[in-house]
Amino acid sequence: MPHSPLERLKIDDWNRTIDVNIKGMLYGIAAALPYMKQQQAGHIINVSSVAGHKVRPSSAVYAATKAAVLVISEGLRQEVKPYNIRTTVISPGAVATELPNSVTEPDIAENVRKSYEIAIPAESFARAVAFVQQGRLLAQPLAATGRKTVAHSQRRPLWHAQILALPCRAPTKSRSP
Repeated sequence: MPHSPLERLKIDDWNRTIDVNIKGMLYGIAAALPYMKQQQAGHIINVSSVAGHKVRPSSAVYAATKAAVLVISEGLRQEVKPYNIRTTVISPGAVATELPNSVTEPDIAENVRKSYEIAIPAESFARAVAFVQQGRLLAQPLAATGRKTVAHSQRRPLWHAQILALPCRAPTKSRSP
């Protein structure tokens, strides 16, 4: 997604970021929700970002859209609770994607590319989504860093590196495996 200082007034970039990160999520919810309500079950997994929790220079609009994912997902969780629909937000750090190539400001693009040198592979993120979908992710320490994920589920715990997953459903007592 485009990153640039607000003072550069990259309005087309702002609109694109809002269209993808907020409207894209809303359209996805609109497509799936009627079916999930009808079957009284489902699981909506939305993708935020560490940027939705910590704003950095030149990423205010991107961070705001990722924070919006958190807020909208929490509102959705409250609304769909009676239909047995789970909601989860995954907030990864850098994931190896085309995002660095979409930055339109050359000076900012170079910094983004550097930060993506430590990006996790897209396959790792896909595995995280699969684990969350199975309802197995639970708050666990990250071995290498001592940080903790802040995720909850209704089933077994699962250690998961480099992903910050935020629940949008209240945790319940975990069952033994």
